[in-house]
Amino acid sequence: MAEIQLQTVERKQQQESRIIIRANRITFSSGAKVGGGHFSIEARWGHASISVGRRIYVFGGQGESLYSNICVYDSTTSVWNEAHTIGKAPSSRYGHSTTLVDNQRVMLFGGRNGKKYLNDLYCLNLPTMSWSTFHFDSKVEPDVRAGHSCTYVPSTSGGMDKMLLFGGSHSGKYMSNPYVLELPRSQNDTIRWIKPTIKGVGPGGLSGHTANLIKDTESIVIFGGYNGKRSYNDIYVLDTKDYIWNKVKPKGISPPARNGHTSVSFGKYIVVHGGCNETNFLNDVHVLDVDTWTWIPQPSIAGLNLFTRFHHTSNLVDTDDMIVYGGCSSGVIYSDMCTLDLKSLLPPPPPEQSPAMASPAITSVSTPNTPGPISTTSTSTSTTTSTTLATSTNSPNVHNTQQQQLGAATPPLQPNSTETITIDYKHHPKHLESQLQNALAMLELEQKQKQLLSNELQQTKVAHTEANQSVFIEKTKYEQLERDLAKLEFSHKKEQSRKTKAQESINKLNAVVKEKEDIIHALKVEIREQQKTSSITSTNGKELAEMVRRSLEAKSLFESQIAALKKENLMMMEQINKIQIESKAENDASDLLEKKFGNKYHVKLGHILGEDLKELAMEDLEKLEEFHHTGLREVGSAKQQLLQKQLLKLQKEKEETVLCLVCVDRSINIVLLPCKHRCLCDTCSNVLKL
Repeated sequence: MAEIQLQTVERKQQQESRIIIRANRITFSSGAKVGGGHFSIEARWGHASISVGRRIYVFGGQGESLYSNICVYDSTTSVWNEAHTIGKAPSSRYGHSTTLVDNQRVMLFGGRNGKKYLNDLYCLNLPTMSWSTFHFDSKVEPDVRAGHSCTYVPSTSGGMDKMLLFGGSHSGKYMSNPYVLELPRSQNDTIRWIKPTIKGVGPGGLSGHTANLIKDTESIVIFGGYNGKRSYNDIYVLDTKDYIWNKVKPKGISPPARNGHTSVSFGKYIVVHGGCNETNFLNDVHVLDVDTWTWIPQPSIAGLNLFTRFHHTSNLVDTDDMIVYGGCSSGVIYSDMCTLDLKSLLPPPPPEQSPAMASPAITSVSTPNTPGPISTTSTSTSTTTSTTLATSTNSPNVHNTQQQQLGAATPPLQPNSTETITIDYKHHPKHLESQLQNALAMLELEQKQKQLLSNELQQTKVAHTEANQSVFIEKTKYEQLERDLAKLEFSHKKEQSRKTKAQESINKLNAVVKEKEDIIHALKVEIREQQKTSSITSTNGKELAEMVRRSLEAKSLFESQIAALKKENLMMMEQINKIQIESKAENDASDLLEKKFGNKYHVKLGHILGEDLKELAMEDLEKLEEFHHTGLREVGSAKQQLLQKQLLKLQKEKEETVLCLVCVDRSINIVLLPCKHRCLCDTCSNVLKL
């Protein structure tokens, strides 16, 4: 009985000591798209991501299609943008890995493109956003795979940095041999794959596991995964200095077996979230202390019920927040984002004691030694892809999330060599005030999020209205173009018909002329024959005279017919020339109209003459009005120039003509002697009697 009570008390103490992690839904906005326009992040799973500062870079994934673009999320502004890159980018894929190296480069390896598995390696230079690729010796190059992990291991002893590749699968085969990519420190060295000799017993072939580097070491922690038969919750550690496998038997309650989960390193902790196994989709959060190899009591999640998901990504930003994006569960693909505040894992500051708090509620208990404060530096983990469960990309079911029980809001214990002081804040006014402030802050955040959603909805409505107006305008322009095209086709057919008729008339006239010429030629031949016959057979002078007279009459008749035919032919040629001149004038007018108005406008010669103006659009009428105004200005200018020329001519003539000084009307024609001056006309000279 005493043991049962003791176990109950221990379980209650353990439950009250659970850490509370606050979760919040992230409301994000659309940003800029490469090439212009707005960019909205699509729902996806099997993608990979890394974080630098407060930015998260996402590549690839599977959604409505396979993606190959880079999406950048800024947690400061909560905006998604599509990044513009230089060079040949990797093909679309999922189940690949991305690894941050020196906070400058991102190494992308492997994955799957439909039925094709890949083993290519790309490098993205973040300062220049440029892609580069590598070619390796096929004898040492890793096999094609997806669902693997790649972990950056900086050297702690001044040696060469490296990236360790482990696990993955292809075509039902699960990989167990690690590969190492040596990363040279200088440009003279060569980047290369090596296959190290491994000691110890490892986890075997796995896919959908996670790999995290232990801070200030060269050891990698492998957790979970799937080997083609079942999922695991084992922990293995690979020392990359000596390449030795070690299996860890942790303390505490281990999480359920899983694959397709994510994990981030946070100081001495590894935080695991989500995943799936053979029976369930998971939404839980577990924390592993790598200093003591202890699974701490499962944290309570406050503020938000997390969705079950796997094949998502989790990244740690420099605000100590773990940001979760995407994934899938039960046929639903997610595009949402949520954040887990990991500050509660940090050691709290020493509590301030006051006289009001010095009460029997303060007790002293003995606890084992606890480690000191931890660092908040983090490393981003690679995303893994599992092949155990297939999801449907076109079944948008409503996903029901599981409820989690929240533990008591007891603050973590403050370490102090061999003793810690536990203070009961549950009913203290300051504690209640702090809870009230938190509640008000959450309410204010909810109101801001609602306001943001309302603003975004209003912007969407405005954009939709503008899009509808643009569609209506484009539709109107298209209908006008169709009408103009129909008119042009009708005019073209009419012109072709007129040209065809004119050509037929010309052909007929040519045929008639030729026929008449043939008749004339035949008549001339007959006249010659008759003349020859008459000269040979005619013996009687009277008959000969009669024949000559008839021949002359026939010749005169033929000549008159020939003259009539020539006159008719000349008239036909004039008609042909007139038709050709009219056709050329119309063509010249069309060319002139096209030169004056361009192809954009639909102004014809009849419109310039004032005919059928109602069928023109407003811009055509404005252009026609401008044309007439320009013509009037040019006519006025030409008229003014002509009047100016005439006036100058008259002035010049007036200046050249010397008039009489007296009458100022008649020309000078009198020369005065002896001075020989010319200044008078003869009429004035007679009047003056000079």
